[in-house]
Amino acid sequence: MRRSFYCWAVAAALWLRCGAGARAADYTLTFDAGSAKFVEAQSNNRDSIARTLSLVQDYGGKHGIQFVLLGELPADCMEDFKCPDARLLRRRVEAVIDYIRVQSGSANVAQALRWQSVAQTTHHVEGVRLRVRDFAAQTFSPACPYRVRISDPQLPKTLSSDDADQDWVTVIGNEEVPVSEGTSVRIYSGAGQSAQTELAADQLLDDHKATLSSGADWIQWSVAQFKWEDGSANVVVHNGLVSRDIGNEILSWNTDSSIPTAPVSDAGGCKIGFRLLRPRF
Repeated sequence: MRRSFYCWAVAAALWLRCGAGARAADYTLTFDAGSAKFVEAQSNNRDSIARTLSLVQDYGGKHGIQFVLLGELPADCMEDFKCPDARLLRRRVEAVIDYIRVQSGSANVAQALRWQSVAQTTHHVEGVRLRVRDFAAQTFSPACPYRVRISDPQLPKTLSSDDADQDWVTVIGNEEVPVSEGTSVRIYSGAGQSAQTELAADQLLDDHKATLSSGADWIQWSVAQFKWEDGSANVVVHNGLVSRDIGNEILSWNTDSSIPTAPVSDAGGCKIGFRLLRPRF
């Protein structure tokens, strides 16, 4: 019994560390066959379009998160886009964007949406689906050269994802990163990191700092770990020294000698702000 519990605990810890993606939300907007008229009351359109508008307002055009309306076309129509199905898809995309523009009262909101065609599958969708185009290779900013990624159950799948689990989505920029209570954050170390250092993230509080996560190549934590101050949380990401314990002293490794040396100061790191999104539904 004790052995079984131990195995379960180890498996659970590995799952948390590896960070299986959150269950991706479905954003499908349906149309009647052959029609480009968007009907809000049809199927789940009312809920899907409201959540799409919310996403675009919260994330669109910021942090490198680009939303894409994905529509299917027959294989023989993918080359020149001159077939009737391609024209129908364009009209459907325009109908969705026009609807969002009217509901939001802002033309800029609709500019956060793009569209893309894919080859028709056996499970054909008579409409369009919302996806995220991820720019995984980009670092957060010139002043903060780490790759910052989030996984959130409110986000749709990425274009590269074929299953129901949400891929990690890269965020960039200098503004506060919008997150929900279900968001997980993952940060990857920058290029040229020393073997004597490890990546760490500390939340800055009024009178102290709290370590959220630390590790060699990447770190991860849940937004539930934050202590919010007026809906915001500031985190410093930095490379700290890897130390070993000798007797009652903590000394850093020295690769040039077998004798431990006194630690030098850690790197200053960079600050990333997070903003808690209020539930809309």
